[in-house]
Parts: sequence; structure tokens; C-alpha cells
Amino acid sequence: MIKIMLVSAFFILAACTRDYTPASSATGESIFKEACAECHQPKDPAVPQVVFSLNEKNANERYITHKVQGGSLMMPKFPKITGSKMRSLSTYVLNHSVTQ
Repeated sequence: MIKIMLVSAFFILAACTRDYTPASSATGESIFKEACAECHQPKDPAVPQVVFSLNEKNANERYITHKVQGGSLMMPKFPKITGSKMRSLSTYVLNHSVTQ
């Protein structure tokens, strides 16, 4: 019974989508603040400009786009962040990340 509930919860969370649409004037920073900052905060309060730790192979626009538009187990999908807005968000994320 518990196993069925956990599997069900996994599929519900994995399919979760946020209905966020960036404004036409949105920047990468404003998109991040409106759509991402609720869950993603600086890793170290002493270094507030670093929000993410990415491994070297994931520190690129393609990976960020995949994560944002596809979501993951704990992260909802944001399918309406596309094109130049997605590139702006990716740039912001990469500029506020450390690569490991």
C-alpha cells in the first residue's frame, strides 16, 4: 500500500507544471525571482550571488533549458519559458552558479 502511494506521489510531482508566463519585458533576473526564487536560494548566505552548484557537464544552456522546461522529481515544469526568455534565464542561472 505504501509503495503504491509513493509511486503515485512520484508521478504526480513529476508531472507538476507551473503556469508561469514571463512578461514581454522580463529579464533573466526577473524571471528567476518570479518563478524560481521560491525554491532556489543562495547556497551560502555569505555569498548571496551563488544560487546553484552545477557539475561541469551540466553548466550549459541546453541543460538549464531541459531542467526548466521538463522539470524533475522535485521541480515543476515551466513550459512557457521559451526562446529569448529561456536564454536570459539560462544566462542568469549560469552567472549565479559555481561549477564543480
